[in-house]
Amino acid sequence: VPAAGAPGAQGGVIGGGTSGISVLADSRSNSLIVRANSAAKLAHTRSIIERLDRRETYLERLAIRTDGSIVFVTTADIDYAEAAGNYVRIRASRTTHLLHDTLTRLAERLDPSRFLRIHRSTIVNVDRIAEIQPMFHGDAVAVLRDGTKLPVSRTYRAALETLFEA
Repeated sequence: VPAAGAPGAQGGVIGGGTSGISVLADSRSNSLIVRANSAAKLAHTRSIIERLDRRETYLERLAIRTDGSIVFVTTADIDYAEAAGNYVRIRASRTTHLLHDTLTRLAERLDPSRFLRIHRSTIVNVDRIAEIQPMFHGDAVAVLRDGTKLPVSRTYRAALETLFEA
């Protein structure tokens, strides 16, 4: 890797100094180049970069095709989502939308700190839950703030209770 200012180098030094680590901006590849004067500092810097690269991003809004137009729904507005075959019925702001996707795929793209699977066919926005009512055989019912009642299977009940214990 050419040094900043050397022939073939693009961009310039972003950080450096007493730490012994220089970060160079490479405008050709739109990436950062890390140079360290010791193997230990380079290994530490690489581990930080790897952790930043693994940081997951989640959907902030959905684009749903309906009747020839596209409706945008922010994930913060979603109350819950239910499986409907290869579609997902999304309840948001007192309206229902049908998304051509599977519930499993949608669950992977939603923030797990805000959305929780409570049944094999239901994902709920945890901020909308008003109470959890126990039922028979370990099942329960999640009552949302608008009065909607959603089934909570015993498979997912422990995760729901753990979330509210914290």
